[in-house]
Amino acid sequence: MENGIFIISLDLELAWGSLHRFDRIDKEKFLQTRVVISRLLDIFLQYGIHATWGVVGALKCRNREELLKLLNSDLEYPTLKLNVNELVEKNIGKDKQTDLIFFAPDLIEKIRNMDGQYIGSHSFSHYFCHENQNEKDFNQDVLSFLKVEPGFRTFIFPKNQVANYALDILQKHGVYCYRGNQKNGINIMIYGGRYPRFVETFLKGIRFLDIYFPITGHYYYGKDEIPQPNGTYNVRASSQFRPYKKQLAALESFKLRRIFSSMRKAAQEGKVYHLWWHPFDFAANSDIMLNQLRTILDEYKNLNRLYGFQSLSMEEMVDSI
Repeated sequence: MENGIFIISLDLELAWGSLHRFDRIDKEKFLQTRVVISRLLDIFLQYGIHATWGVVGALKCRNREELLKLLNSDLEYPTLKLNVNELVEKNIGKDKQTDLIFFAPDLIEKIRNMDGQYIGSHSFSHYFCHENQNEKDFNQDVLSFLKVEPGFRTFIFPKNQVANYALDILQKHGVYCYRGNQKNGINIMIYGGRYPRFVETFLKGIRFLDIYFPITGHYYYGKDEIPQPNGTYNVRASSQFRPYKKQLAALESFKLRRIFSSMRKAAQEGKVYHLWWHPFDFAANSDIMLNQLRTILDEYKNLNRLYGFQSLSMEEMVDSI
């Protein structure tokens, strides 16, 4: 039997992930996220963890002038009442020295220079594929990302909005690997689907319970499920590592047990378990979340010793198939 695989991916977007709620941006949390990323890298190095970082390409820009040259001037989301170019021109600082939550070329280079860490794409502008299904706009976004990060191999969809038209465009640019949404053991897609509001409200409750209890089954999967008929590789998510909430502290042990159980089953059966999160999720309760991560990685080391459970990035996973 082949060894099981433990995959970690992270969505690095800083304030770009909050453009649609710009008036509620918490600058201090995003500044704390920068500190969290350095601490995460130290922990990954300590435990020998390989990971894929889906970064928003705009973070790589050195200043607003470079950003505006690459940003699609026509990009807007009517349903969100958001014109991205207009918001950037009016609200974002001129460079990293004046705006640490929208520019982060230093962080991306720090990640790149760490062994076992891979830079993937989270789009150039945190592109919402469901709110804007204009193929020309998405193609422009990919081209802009290629200018700041040529040769990237992996795409992580913002808000997990996987779209077939986007996959077709990515393939034209030589990008075949992506993170799809997790499956479950019931006959409805509770993650990543698009439903009427009343159905979505019900599913939100299911998703909440699913964080703590295996009501929809475990989310590990076989390596043979990764290659897709259209030539892409869906290294799909298994679970999101959810942030700590003080009011739900009594449930935190169940959250960790849920993750441990799926990791162990994947290790024992030679399957894949893919954990993901936003570094921003660690900002409010950094010490608690980092300690929880260490507990998870202690379990990984134990499963590595017992069953040969192996840490791979998404890119390494595809290369091994």
